[in-house]
Amino acid sequence: MLVVDAACALPLSGTYRIGANGDFGSFSKFDGLFAAVNTRGAQGLVTALVVSDITDEDGSVALMPMNPTASMLIRPSGDARLISGASVSQLGLIAIVGADHVELNGALTASSTDQARKLTIQNTNPDAVAVVEVFSQGLNGASDIRLRNLNILGAGGSVTSGVRIGNGFSLDSWDIDDFLIENSRIRQVWRGIFAQLDDAGINQRWLIQRNVIEDNSGSGIYLRAVEAPQVIANVIRN
Repeated sequence: MLVVDAACALPLSGTYRIGANGDFGSFSKFDGLFAAVNTRGAQGLVTALVVSDITDEDGSVALMPMNPTASMLIRPSGDARLISGASVSQLGLIAIVGADHVELNGALTASSTDQARKLTIQNTNPDAVAVVEVFSQGLNGASDIRLRNLNILGAGGSVTSGVRIGNGFSLDSWDIDDFLIENSRIRQVWRGIFAQLDDAGINQRWLIQRNVIEDNSGSGIYLRAVEAPQVIANVIRN
């Protein structure tokens, strides 16, 4: 007789520890947090605390659409943390596909005045398309995505974007609304922030502010089909 533990099928809700001896060992691997949310769903706020350095992420699983009332916050816990690895697919190392209300915040505390960058995300594959990637799933846009206080690193490749929004040159991603990236440092990539979106969508209420984009081989910020973005007090150099 097969016995099924009903608790295993419950939607995720509350706080989870990600890393060594945590609730999940990774975000993007087949048995990581994203796979669990995609399978079981989420309710309310899911807080993912990075409790150790994670050096074997592979980008194989993206975070897909959640319940409209759900949200996710990813931040470090206890000390500065690293999420790194070589992506094995066309996705970025951390990919958000059609999910809404997701925040990655490198601050150690929940205080809005804490702006120390204590979370580093690095894709060590020089041929990867992105470190962090956000795009729609069909007609499901990705709204209210916030990237704050992060160190975003590539491997010095000629195709990688630090943050890529949209499906690159295929122009089939749209309705990316309420997008924010602030106080983050992006290095060792081809393009710092690269948004290649479809004219059919209305991509609006974007704020890109107080970021440092440096030591890259291509452009700092490239935006296509974004309606009236606010680009404020960014430093682009080297």
